[in-house]
Amino acid sequence: MAKVRRKLDYIKGVMADFSYAKEIRLFGMKDFIAARYVREQKECFEGSMKIQAIWLKAKNLFALTDLVEEAMLYTWLCWRVIEGGMGIGDFTMYAAAIRTFSGALGGLFDDISHIRQQNEIINDFRAFLDYPENNPGSEKLPADLTGLAC
Repeated sequence: MAKVRRKLDYIKGVMADFSYAKEIRLFGMKDFIAARYVREQKECFEGSMKIQAIWLKAKNLFALTDLVEEAMLYTWLCWRVIEGGMGIGDFTMYAAAIRTFSGALGGLFDDISHIRQQNEIINDFRAFLDYPENNPGSEKLPADLTGLAC
């Protein structure tokens, strides 16, 4: 997505900058640039739709899991109350305890996921820092300059 967005930003810049206007008119590139912009915009939209579809599937799966968890919780607790093995006070306490545990476990998994995402960002940054520098002309001059012709 970043590559497509960079292309879109470049094309927008070319279309908005008056310094390119003469060349665009002279070489008849208006239709080419407009078509290229539409193509990149479409690719960006399709990529966003794929990401949104994955996000929606994951969110629905988590909602379904929560629903099943709640159904199992209340089924078991109601059965225990009806059978006479548990009072209403115990029912309330167990329901709150299970919800608290479930929320803490979900928070733990969210934190682990966030740490993994940050780890990827840090790894990319470290790889960038380890990238060798190539600065032509930055070599050190020789200490003895007597043999140089000026």
